[in-house]
Amino acid sequence: MLAAALAKLLADLPELKSHAQPGDVIEAADHVLRHELNIDTDRIIEFPADEIIRFLRSEMGIKNDHLEQLADILFSLTDCSGKSKNLLGKCLQIYEYLEKNDATYSLDRHFRIEAIKSLL
Repeated sequence: MLAAALAKLLADLPELKSHAQPGDVIEAADHVLRHELNIDTDRIIEFPADEIIRFLRSEMGIKNDHLEQLADILFSLTDCSGKSKNLLGKCLQIYEYLEKNDATYSLDRHFRIEAIKSLL
Protein backbone atom coordinates (compact mmCIF):
# COMPACT_ATOMS: atom_id res chain seq x y z
CA MET A 1 0.00 0.00 0.00
CA LEU A 2 2.78 2.45 0.95
CA ALA A 3 4.78 1.66 -2.18
CA ALA A 4 1.73 2.24 -4.38
CA ALA A 5 0.90 5.56 -2.73
CA LEU A 6 4.48 6.82 -3.00
CA ALA A 7 4.75 5.62 -6.60
CA LYS A 8 1.48 7.36 -7.49
CA LEU A 9 2.64 10.60 -5.88
CA LEU A 10 5.95 10.41 -7.72
CA ALA A 11 4.15 9.77 -11.01
CA ASP A 12 1.64 12.60 -10.40
CA LEU A 13 4.20 15.25 -9.44
CA PRO A 14 5.29 16.31 -12.95
CA GLU A 15 1.69 16.91 -14.03
CA LEU A 16 0.87 18.67 -10.77
CA LYS A 17 3.97 20.86 -11.04
CA SER A 18 3.01 21.92 -14.56
CA HIS A 19 -0.46 23.13 -13.53
CA ALA A 20 -0.31 24.15 -9.87
CA GLN A 21 1.42 26.79 -7.83
CA PRO A 22 4.56 25.59 -5.98
CA GLY A 23 2.86 25.88 -2.59
CA ASP A 24 -0.02 23.73 -3.80
CA VAL A 25 2.41 21.08 -5.04
CA ILE A 26 4.11 20.93 -1.64
CA GLU A 27 0.72 20.78 0.10
CA ALA A 28 -0.45 17.92 -2.13
CA ALA A 29 2.75 15.99 -1.44
CA ASP A 30 2.53 16.71 2.28
CA HIS A 31 -1.06 15.44 2.30
CA VAL A 32 0.04 12.07 0.91
CA LEU A 33 3.08 11.89 3.18
CA ARG A 34 1.00 12.70 6.26
CA HIS A 35 -1.63 10.13 5.31
CA GLU A 36 0.83 7.34 4.46
CA LEU A 37 3.75 8.06 6.80
CA ASN A 38 2.45 10.54 9.36
CA ILE A 39 5.22 12.95 8.35
CA ASP A 40 5.55 15.96 6.07
CA THR A 41 8.35 17.84 4.35
CA ASP A 42 8.73 20.37 7.17
CA ARG A 43 9.19 17.62 9.73
CA ILE A 44 11.69 15.85 7.50
CA ILE A 45 13.67 19.08 7.09
CA GLU A 46 13.68 19.68 10.85
CA PHE A 47 15.42 16.40 11.67
CA PRO A 48 19.13 16.71 12.44
CA ALA A 49 21.40 15.13 9.85
CA ASP A 50 22.58 12.38 12.17
CA GLU A 51 19.02 11.30 13.10
CA ILE A 52 16.97 11.31 9.90
CA ILE A 53 17.90 7.82 8.69
CA ARG A 54 17.53 6.27 12.13
CA PHE A 55 14.13 7.91 12.53
CA LEU A 56 12.85 6.85 9.12
CA ARG A 57 14.19 3.30 9.38
CA SER A 58 13.73 2.48 13.07
CA GLU A 59 10.83 4.58 14.27
CA MET A 60 8.85 4.80 11.03
CA GLY A 61 9.78 1.31 9.82
CA ILE A 62 10.48 2.49 6.28
CA LYS A 63 12.33 -0.03 4.15
CA ASN A 64 15.04 0.83 1.62
CA ASP A 65 12.80 0.76 -1.45
CA HIS A 66 10.40 3.17 0.23
CA LEU A 67 13.30 5.34 1.36
CA GLU A 68 14.37 5.65 -2.25
CA GLN A 69 10.85 6.63 -3.29
CA LEU A 70 10.73 9.20 -0.50
CA ALA A 71 14.08 10.66 -1.58
CA ASP A 72 12.87 10.78 -5.19
CA ILE A 73 9.74 12.66 -4.07
CA LEU A 74 11.76 15.13 -1.99
CA PHE A 75 14.15 15.64 -4.91
CA SER A 76 11.22 16.31 -7.20
CA LEU A 77 9.87 18.91 -4.76
CA THR A 78 13.08 20.93 -4.47
CA ASP A 79 12.09 23.37 -7.21
CA CYS A 80 8.73 24.00 -5.49
CA SER A 81 10.08 24.84 -2.07
CA GLY A 82 11.73 27.86 -0.55
CA LYS A 83 13.69 25.32 1.46
CA SER A 84 15.21 23.58 -1.55
CA LYS A 85 18.73 23.33 -0.08
CA ASN A 86 17.33 21.67 3.04
CA LEU A 87 15.35 19.20 0.93
CA LEU A 88 18.40 18.50 -1.22
CA GLY A 89 20.42 17.86 1.94
CA LYS A 90 17.89 15.30 3.16
CA CYS A 91 17.78 13.67 -0.28
CA LEU A 92 21.55 13.40 -0.24
CA GLN A 93 21.54 11.80 3.19
CA ILE A 94 18.97 9.22 2.13
CA TYR A 95 20.64 8.47 -1.20
CA GLU A 96 24.09 8.13 0.42
CA TYR A 97 22.67 5.81 3.06
CA LEU A 98 21.15 3.67 0.32
CA GLU A 99 24.36 3.77 -1.70
CA LYS A 100 26.18 2.20 1.26
CA ASN A 101 23.48 -0.10 2.63
CA ASP A 102 21.28 -1.24 -0.23
CA ALA A 103 22.14 -4.57 -1.82
CA THR A 104 21.27 -3.23 -5.27
CA TYR A 105 23.54 -0.67 -6.89
CA SER A 106 21.71 2.04 -8.79
CA LEU A 107 23.49 4.10 -11.41
CA ASP A 108 20.56 6.52 -11.40
CA ARG A 109 20.97 6.99 -7.64
CA HIS A 110 24.71 7.53 -8.06
CA PHE A 111 24.14 10.22 -10.70
CA ARG A 112 21.51 11.87 -8.53
CA ILE A 113 23.99 11.99 -5.61
CA GLU A 114 26.54 13.68 -7.86
CA ALA A 115 23.94 16.16 -9.13
CA ILE A 116 22.85 17.06 -5.60
CA LYS A 117 26.46 17.53 -4.48
CA SER A 118 27.03 19.93 -7.37
CA LEU A 119 23.93 21.93 -6.37
CA LEU A 120 24.89 22.16 -2.71
